[in-house]
Amino acid sequence: MPVYPGGGGLKALTADFLREFRGASAAAGCAPPSPVFVSFTVGPSGVIYNVASVKNVVSVNNQPTSNNLPKLSDACEGALVAAASKLPRFTPGTQNRRRVAVNITLKLAEPTR
Repeated sequence: MPVYPGGGGLKALTADFLREFRGASAAAGCAPPSPVFVSFTVGPSGVIYNVASVKNVVSVNNQPTSNNLPKLSDACEGALVAAASKLPRFTPGTQNRRRVAVNITLKLAEPTR
């Protein structure tokens, strides 16, 4: 699996992504629902690409997706991409000592009080 820099693992990645998404959403003028599930790929170089909300992913393994999650507006989808672009580069995942692309899905949700 790819390693998020700075320690903290998945919890730190989720917190950083949510923080960046809040700022990008405000700048884009969108009000995303909570939670938002975001899917992205960490490439062999550690760069994030193919960023999209899960509802807006057209297919998985060439099969249409179907879920009860709300579809995000184009402005909010853009905010997800903008948020991902501000995250630091990962240490890429490896398989058989080769760098590989890895798909990741995160749940971005406001903390419960």
